[in-house]
Amino acid sequence: MVHWSLWPTTDVLKVQFLQELRSIRLTCVGPWAVGGDFNLIYKVEDKNNQNVDRAMMGRFRRLLNELELVEIDLLGRQFTWSNEREAPTLVRLDRVFVTTDWDQLFPDCILQALASSISDHCPLLLGLRDSFMGKRRFHFESFWPKLDGFMEVVQQSWEQPIMAVCPLQRLADKLRRLAKNLQSWSHRKTGNIKRQLLLAREIIHQLESAQDSRLLSSLEIWLRRQLKHHILGLSSFERTRARMRSGLRWLKEGDANTAYFQHHARYRKKKNFIASLKTEDRVFTDQKDKIEVVWDFYSNLLGSEGQRNFTLDLQSFHDQLLILPS
Repeated sequence: MVHWSLWPTTDVLKVQFLQELRSIRLTCVGPWAVGGDFNLIYKVEDKNNQNVDRAMMGRFRRLLNELELVEIDLLGRQFTWSNEREAPTLVRLDRVFVTTDWDQLFPDCILQALASSISDHCPLLLGLRDSFMGKRRFHFESFWPKLDGFMEVVQQSWEQPIMAVCPLQRLADKLRRLAKNLQSWSHRKTGNIKRQLLLAREIIHQLESAQDSRLLSSLEIWLRRQLKHHILGLSSFERTRARMRSGLRWLKEGDANTAYFQHHARYRKKKNFIASLKTEDRVFTDQKDKIEVVWDFYSNLLGSEGQRNFTLDLQSFHDQLLILPS
């Protein structure tokens, strides 16, 4: 459920407004989002001067903690309101807060600010499915070297002939082929981990349900035990993968809160999102337009193959490295 708030003007109305949010949340269970002009801040950096009401900030912050609300980061702007003076007061009054279960329903949501036009507020645009699904990225999993057959796949892929003549192109082709072969080998070796976990848990559930009315056979007991060990291994794979992608290095090895890792990884993805690109006379916000702008920029910067007038002798460079003192 989504609520869009109306702004309170006086301190009394602000306190009543916070209490009303508490009451609404009690009647609206499940995923929840609330956004709009709150006319409140909960951080000092939300205003460009030090004239802040710390008592009201504390009330707002306590409400957010009590309702377990997290803010969707606003891309491209720090403040959303201005008093339109020559030396303006700038404040971030417009926000969107969501619960964790709502964020899991819309992991690719993106919040952007539009031009203020005739208003003194910046309109907020909340896109629920705004992620760009590009080509699948290659992720090297840290557990791969521990699996049987890893070194054989690397050696076989690296020793296959390459037709390219340029040393840099040959290296790029080898790395690209190695990444493809490792992904294919990993899919055959480990498969879809989440699907395997669901299947193993369903079989265990069926066996435990049957145990309520009869004794399990020796084979069923063996299968249940093997599936439990299999789940431990799969959970370890999933935890390792999530830890790598989330970028968290300080968590303990035994921490199995995979949902937290995935949430942090999505946060990094949103934070690194480029909302717009500006050229000399235009601003581009569409994903395809941004791709073309980036491509044109680096094409002009690097030039084409026929325009480059330098050569790199890798063999000579390699020979010089060999004679350097260790």
